[in-house]
Amino acid sequence: MKRTPRLDTSTKAIIDRVRARPPRPPRSQAALPLGRNVETGDPVCVPGPDEGGHILTYGFSGSGKSYAQEALLSSLFAFHVVCPQRSPSVVMIDPAGPLFDRCLRRVVELGIPPERVLLWELDCADRYLAFQPLTCRGSTVGYQTSAFLAVIRKMAGAKDWDLMALLRRWAALVVAPVIEAGCAPTEFEGMLSLLPNDLRDALLARCTLSSVRNVWEEEFTRYSMRQLVEQLGSTTNKLERFYIDPHIRRLVGQTDPHRVLDLRARLDAGVIWLIKMTGGVRLHDDDLRFLVGMALSEIVRAVRQPPDRCHERAIYLAIDEWHRVVGEDLLTCLRETRKFKLYAMLSGIDPSAVREYDEQLHLASLSCCKSRLLFGGLPCSELQELVRDCFALRFDPNRIKDEIYRSLTRPKETTRIIESHSEGRTSVVAESDSEALTESWSDM
Repeated sequence: MKRTPRLDTSTKAIIDRVRARPPRPPRSQAALPLGRNVETGDPVCVPGPDEGGHILTYGFSGSGKSYAQEALLSSLFAFHVVCPQRSPSVVMIDPAGPLFDRCLRRVVELGIPPERVLLWELDCADRYLAFQPLTCRGSTVGYQTSAFLAVIRKMAGAKDWDLMALLRRWAALVVAPVIEAGCAPTEFEGMLSLLPNDLRDALLARCTLSSVRNVWEEEFTRYSMRQLVEQLGSTTNKLERFYIDPHIRRLVGQTDPHRVLDLRARLDAGVIWLIKMTGGVRLHDDDLRFLVGMALSEIVRAVRQPPDRCHERAIYLAIDEWHRVVGEDLLTCLRETRKFKLYAMLSGIDPSAVREYDEQLHLASLSCCKSRLLFGGLPCSELQELVRDCFALRFDPNRIKDEIYRSLTRPKETTRIIESHSEGRTSVVAESDSEALTESWSDM
């Protein structure tokens, strides 16, 4: 007698709750139009994100990679006119400025409603020139680090644990290598006096030279607060100007929900967020990494929040000249955010610049970006590495998932009856399964 398996009451409640949810929107398999072939006239398209993952573009200056990025963004902007309910959210970060101007002109030409567009043009670049930690002398690094911590703690408060965690991670990456190098303590007077105790202990733990460690422990109790205020006054004033900017204050340092940017809600509503990182003055790469790192940290945190399933959209993050803004937050975007429907479109000049900064980030770009656009000017060694695994494997993942699903969801009672009462039937099932799997894997 065949028995019907019973479901636990708690399991049934969970299943009913899942069935009551609104259905997820179908996966987008549409390719993004890039242009036309000049020889044949056929359209040239880039595979959709579900097929090719992130999109990576390389080429020397003037080769046309920015125009290719503009064509991809224009095709995404067109969705806001054709189908506003299903249009994806777009975040574009331009460190230089020309791509920002062309994208803004395209948005105006398409007639996209202003409530769907968010513009951040950081035109007061002199505010950000006060902070260049990796290019200044050691004393400037110490003063700016401690003053930066003081301004953050005053504006955000010590209870803002997310911001303080980000700040501590950044300070450890900047300050610890300087201490490890065995620099003289007089070049960093009072640098660690404003740091939290746990971060101070963590930095001391990184010192392997006993002589440097002993001198630093004496320096902690040597200087008074008055001396620190006098030495850090000018840097503190510059960094306070940095945080007066309304765009920066909407990301950090605010407690009023009406003033803080609700990025998760804007992404669910289908926003076009255009960010211009310069306004007449070309920022240093260290300043760009710091500013873009703050924006990416907020984007990643917003993407990880539970979305509104009725308005769940794909999110495209386009960064021009991404070799200038490489960092840990960008590595997190490449590795962990595709499951949250965040797809990156990166455009750079040379892969060697990324490799010199971080080898892990370079490897992540090769493994996560299967759609690659390569323009002229690249060395042969770089081209061979970029195209080595582009067409190494081709298969239909949906068929593989269907076979795995069928094998895992076979009822246990039916399997037990087949194995114990009918050997012939068991062999038939085994042969059919093996044929299906062989056919599926043979298409790879």
